[in-house]
Amino acid sequence: MVHIEADVKARFKLSLLDQAGEPLLPYSHEFKVMRTFRSTQSSGSCDFLKRKELEMSPNLRDDSFRIRCDVTVSKGSTRTTTVQLPALPPSDLHQHLGNLLSSQVGADVVFDVGGETFTAHRYVLAARSPVFMAELYGTTKETTADRVRISDVEPEVFRAFLHFIYTDLLPEVDEAVIAQHLLAQIDLRARILCIHIDTNTAATTLALAEQHRCLLLKEACFKFMASPCNFKGVMASDGFEHMMRSCPSLLKELAANIAA
Repeated sequence: MVHIEADVKARFKLSLLDQAGEPLLPYSHEFKVMRTFRSTQSSGSCDFLKRKELEMSPNLRDDSFRIRCDVTVSKGSTRTTTVQLPALPPSDLHQHLGNLLSSQVGADVVFDVGGETFTAHRYVLAARSPVFMAELYGTTKETTADRVRISDVEPEVFRAFLHFIYTDLLPEVDEAVIAQHLLAQIDLRARILCIHIDTNTAATTLALAEQHRCLLLKEACFKFMASPCNFKGVMASDGFEHMMRSCPSLLKELAANIAA
């Protein structure tokens, strides 16, 4: 065995010696590849010589034998250089999404709001809002509609709402007033969505409500599924399997809700 006292790059050769002190070629193992050895590391050969062969060898005398170890050490340094990576720039995702909203490139849904039209992207809206996810990809009529009419909100508030959806920022207006309107609209649209809960949408809506912490929707789904008849229908829906995969913790709450 070879014991290394410092971190070095080296290769070695092990040889069994005959009675004259010469290496025996059948029992010479050379490791030609340079390896890095640390101060606490040892190395050798697991199949250098079988015990039975050694016991039968004439080179075993008085229960002793000789092994020669040739070590070649590289003079090159083995120290590793830590590369200081440049600091990552701050995220500007909100700017890119804001530009996407203003440019209307790839927009695939139009909202009619108080006599004004707003174009947006279904994927962005659905990713940012469980209400839009259900409205645009659920079973309501807005799922296939290219235009969605909203009659319960001012255009200025809806413009601020879209800006917030895309950028996480409120535009430079009276933020307190806009925030109050936005909260009211989110609550209103969640209440509208509650009306559309059925056996086909309940499980998917519940999963979205859980992921986005929308307590109003979550309570409405629990209330709907409290009925054994409704729950049986929900379990037969495709959305139920999705809910079990994405939010398995809901099963315990569901069981408690039904038992109550």
